Amino acid sequence: MRSFGGNFRRFVTEVTSMRAARKHLERRDVPEGQRFDVVLPFSEHTANLYQIRQWLRPLEKLGEHYRVAIVCRDMSVFEILKHETSVQVLLMSDAHEVWSSRVGTKVFLYPNQDHRNLKMFGDDAAPHVFISHGESDKIYMYSNLVKSFTRYFVAGEVARARLARHLLNYDVEQRTLLIGRPQIDYLPAPRVLTNSERIVVLYAPTWEGLRPAMRYGSGPTHGVAIMTALLADPRFSVIYRPHPLTGTQELSYARADAEIRTLIENAAAANPAAAHLIDLEALGWQLRTAHVMISDISAVAYDWLPLAKPLILTKPAEPEAAVDASLLIDSVRAIAADEAADVVAVIDEQLNDPASRATLMRLAAAYYGDTSPGASTERFIAAVHTLVDERDAWVAEHPDALTPRRTPRKVRPLRDLLSFSAGKLLDGLIGRRIAASHIGRAEGRGGAEFMVVFPTGLGRIKRLLRWRSTIAELSRRSSVVVVVHDTAVYAALRLLRFPHLYLWQGSGAPDKLVSAFDTKVMIYVEQSERNLRETAVHDVMHVFLGRSEDPHVWGSNRLRVFDFVLTSDAEMPMWMKANVLDFSSDRKFIVVDEKHYPDELIAIIAERDREIAEREKSWARRLEAE
Repeated sequence: MRSFGGNFRRFVTEVTSMRAARKHLERRDVPEGQRFDVVLPFSEHTANLYQIRQWLRPLEKLGEHYRVAIVCRDMSVFEILKHETSVQVLLMSDAHEVWSSRVGTKVFLYPNQDHRNLKMFGDDAAPHVFISHGESDKIYMYSNLVKSFTRYFVAGEVARARLARHLLNYDVEQRTLLIGRPQIDYLPAPRVLTNSERIVVLYAPTWEGLRPAMRYGSGPTHGVAIMTALLADPRFSVIYRPHPLTGTQELSYARADAEIRTLIENAAAANPAAAHLIDLEALGWQLRTAHVMISDISAVAYDWLPLAKPLILTKPAEPEAAVDASLLIDSVRAIAADEAADVVAVIDEQLNDPASRATLMRLAAAYYGDTSPGASTERFIAAVHTLVDERDAWVAEHPDALTPRRTPRKVRPLRDLLSFSAGKLLDGLIGRRIAASHIGRAEGRGGAEFMVVFPTGLGRIKRLLRWRSTIAELSRRSSVVVVVHDTAVYAALRLLRFPHLYLWQGSGAPDKLVSAFDTKVMIYVEQSERNLRETAVHDVMHVFLGRSEDPHVWGSNRLRVFDFVLTSDAEMPMWMKANVLDFSSDRKFIVVDEKHYPDELIAIIAERDREIAEREKSWARRLEAE
């Protein structure tokens, strides 16, 4: 968990960057006539630069065909990137929607699922494409949140099968385009670490992730034993490359990282010729330099595949880590925590396995398709061409969709600072303790088929209160809980005697609560970035409740992530088709009088159960065919 001080520093950084961005825009550093066809929004901070650095070369190549820009929200990221790439780098505040219309953006590319990036989703006349920052079998790659993007540029057919296996209401063939892995077209030359005949071993563990389901890292469970064994064998030269975010969420990962670094520093001091290295550079040359890789279920391991050199995976020790059967996991030697000390024997086994290279080449073809030099970049550019052509044709038929319908939020530093500080103080004093007790209470409560989620603050509480009668009627006919994120909201609702109330805090809480309640439908009454983040939960139906009012208020590209939208406005489906690119509303919208919302919500439970059963049957048939 971040400390209050860390959150405060992050807040100050964001406010400073937003104010600087507005001045940047007001000075017209982006001239009125300048246009950018392709924009990559990046709302992260410097610790996450690895996510975008791997896309710089493919973006530069794309720049030979289109005007490309990277849009940052963090001043430090802006200052770094503008010196690292020939792609135009811009600093932008929350004025995304007005700005993106002004410069005529045709395609947005997203290297992550950060909820702050979703501000760009307000541009309804351009496709929003998830390109990810790596290919792997992590749950992140098939997060339910990918449904919020217009399209998904996937690496290959394995990725498509993964999505089909895990997502409901997702047309994999229509929503995905195959591009391979453009980054493998730009791997730099290897480096000479030592003049000896040592075998270079790359140990590249991932981090702890934001939720237990994403905890694939091996540092605390395998790392020290692996490093101790490697450093004790004079045949090896070790490159240790920890994930840049290691230890930011869990102290055990930070401690293991520090211990591994100490082991390497001591070994390097004792024998400099061994060329042991703690590596913090961008990934690339290490893949060509190393002879063997040890890694976790992580994109680093998958980038290694086309090189067809021995690969050893670690088995996650976290019991909640989402580890599904996959082609790579089932094909490559993997070691559990209690096998880590025997890693040298496993390396020898893999180095002497004549079938290992053929297996990795087969895996590379399955995950990426054609891996010949330049093939992935060509597919990436071709996919962008396809979307630009589709967008231009749609805009020609719907020119009014280019007019911005929403205004950006004003930056009020003092008010925002006071609100932020009060909220964090309240969370620290009582919120975390209440939330922790509610997790335990939920586990003993029994089922709740419906969960109303409201993760935003007091400023929007009226949006929840106006649905009180609907929630009350639904609770008379089924089991319902109302889950809020903000401690002040929780306190206010308690005073108003709002029923079935729970407080959650922490990135893993939604998964735990849904599991504890065995929830089947999650209900949303607004579209804040935090609300969209909660739609990452799998195997439930996500339903948005919309009132009959001006569609400019709630009709937007953001509705794509929900499985169903209930509205009493009969014109809404057609309005969405006319104003939001590539939005199919035939099945998503349910038009019904508000008094019948509970009826429709209960019917959605049966739909959810039916779709899960059909998905499992389809997967079983696929396995039989293979």
